[in-house]
Parts: sequence; structure tokens; C-alpha cells
Amino acid sequence: MGTAPYCQGDSITLSVATAPGTQFQWLLNGAPINNAITSSVTATQSGVYQVQMTQAGCTALSNGNS
Repeated sequence: MGTAPYCQGDSITLSVATAPGTQFQWLLNGAPINNAITSSVTATQSGVYQVQMTQAGCTALSNGNS
């Protein structure tokens, strides 16, 4: 993930690579986004987007994408 241009009213799909058994939770400004538990999310609001990935008991948090 990196910085992507975003203008008010636009949307952009953010995605990460997936592997079997990986669980996802997307965050906006550090707060979980309701029902955003797949490997991609459509960003419709400005802010900092991150994804938390859990696999085999290990959890990682991406750098922010604003």
C-alpha cells in the first residue's frame, strides 16, 4: 500500500494479497470499519486506511494509506 490521490466524492479500492486462512479487518483513522473483513475495501471517505491481517495466531498491521 502507498499514497493514492483522492478527491472529495471519489472512491478507490484498496487491496492486499491473500493467503488461505488469513483474516482481515480494515481500519479508518484507527477504528474498525464495519463489515470490512475481506482482502479489499472501497474507500469512500478521506482518512488513513490500514488493514490488520491475522494468520495462524500472528497479527500484522499495515502502514497507513491516506
